[in-house]
Amino acid sequence: MTNNTNYHANFETLMRAFKSRHVVLVEALPSAERPAGAFICAVNLLPDGSRELVPFAQMLDGPEEPMVLPPTPDAPPSPFGIN
Repeated sequence: MTNNTNYHANFETLMRAFKSRHVVLVEALPSAERPAGAFICAVNLLPDGSRELVPFAQMLDGPEEPMVLPPTPDAPPSPFGIN
């Protein structure tokens, strides 16, 4: 589990977006810094009625093992009730 409070705030925002069904899966075009890929985005409803997509996570394309490692068994418990 991370101790970064920004990650926790973003996670809570993402959970609210899922609960209210304001989440979409979109495919993004490549840029100089990132390849093309699919992203989970929250839909921000603006006061003028328009919508803004806020990317939260990139979907992994292929095996995830080279990209991420699971938490260690001695990791502290998650405040969100998941480990």
